[in-house]
Amino acid sequence: MSTIARVTAPILLILAAYIGGGAQLIFPHSIADTNDAVWIIAVLAAGLLNLASILWLQRDTSARSLALQGLLLKLCILPLNIGFLPFTAFLAAGFLAPSYLVLALAYLFTLICGMYALLLTSSQYGIAAAHRAHTEGLLSPSSQHRYISMHCLPFADLISSIWLYIVLHRAQKLASDS
Repeated sequence: MSTIARVTAPILLILAAYIGGGAQLIFPHSIADTNDAVWIIAVLAAGLLNLASILWLQRDTSARSLALQGLLLKLCILPLNIGFLPFTAFLAAGFLAPSYLVLALAYLFTLICGMYALLLTSSQYGIAAAHRAHTEGLLSPSSQHRYISMHCLPFADLISSIWLYIVLHRAQKLASDS
């Protein structure tokens, strides 16, 4: 895979995240007035390109580098996740009143699917970094599973990205010192 494709894959994911439903969370009168289904398809297509890039990068890139790329991608998408907080609160209220849960899920279904697709596609770098760190002996199997599962949960994915990068940075620093 060419360097241009590997560099543009995360950029396309960020653009896909902000063009549709995600932009409408932050900017209600966005110029990117696209359908939610188009937004989800764009995020998934950019995610597939990122997956191909990660599979290529995982061959020769260090776990720390993958974790850094994942963390930077999570930070770029952070405003969308912050914009998603009111909808998360609406769903939490739906769990408190189960009769409203069906209404909340029906109303927010495409938005939830889009945000979760964005979460999973932006977590690919962190998941690959955790897997690579485990194969390099930098993470125990339980730590690998914890980081991977946290990358699949809203708002825990950013915390997991930060901690994974810190752990891998310290491990690499200790390895270079000795």
